[in-house]
Amino acid sequence: FLDTSTYPTLVEAYPDEKTNSSLSVLNKAFISLGQFILPFITRYLLKEGLFFGWPFILCAVCLLANLGYLVFAKFPPLSSLPVETVDEPVHTPKKIINKGDFKIDGVALLVFSFVSVSIFNIFILWIPQYTEAMRIVSHENSLIFVSLYSVGSFASVFFTSGIVKKGVNIPKLISFCVAISGLSLLWMLLSPSFISTVVAALIIGIFAAGGIWQLGLALMLELFPSRKGRYTSYYSLATSTSVMVTPYITGIISKNGMEYVFWFDVFLILLGFIASLVIQQRYKKNLPAKIIES
Repeated sequence: FLDTSTYPTLVEAYPDEKTNSSLSVLNKAFISLGQFILPFITRYLLKEGLFFGWPFILCAVCLLANLGYLVFAKFPPLSSLPVETVDEPVHTPKKIINKGDFKIDGVALLVFSFVSVSIFNIFILWIPQYTEAMRIVSHENSLIFVSLYSVGSFASVFFTSGIVKKGVNIPKLISFCVAISGLSLLWMLLSPSFISTVVAALIIGIFAAGGIWQLGLALMLELFPSRKGRYTSYYSLATSTSVMVTPYITGIISKNGMEYVFWFDVFLILLGFIASLVIQQRYKKNLPAKIIES
């Protein structure tokens, strides 16, 4: 419910495409911040033997406080243009038509949604076991790569938000981020070492988890401006499918060797890169927006 309502509302509240895209990425920063803080709270509760429900109560209080603020928030005017006074008996409403073809553009974005989440989920789930299996670090130090990933993820959202607001081509940025992520994983697999794994952890955090999922959603809402909640649901459903399916698949693959898990991740990155190229080409074709009189 939160994802389905938050992103469309954000887009409607800030109609400028550069602004809403950068804010969608910035939203990722707060997600990362929550993911960073919550484990420490949980660890403290477990260590002190306190009631496990306090984090849930804290989240509920934060949501209620947010609700209290949003109740009084208003959307900006639909247009800042001056109103012309003409003798028109009835105002003719306008209907915004979707700019993309869902069978092509929509499916490509759903594939990207699935892949973009799979890339970093697989990485943070299996990188400790991989580094142990490859004898890169000991068991005690294996989680350092998850921490490096988290640092890269948190830091990059501000950079991504800034460059998007300056008007960078979003489809090209997505393709670049996916390509860099794939190359870093290939280096880690072909030359497993402490350095290559550190670089891969940072690059996956910066380029794969630094807000490209949110950029893909911004493109989805830009290409399909009608019924934003529905298309956000489709996009989030692809993400949920990834979260549900990839741990099961990689668990089976890991029985043959930890390196095969990351070769599967590379395959998904290749699939996502192809989808991003389709999005890039179609994006040029589908703009500008088509607005017709109803």
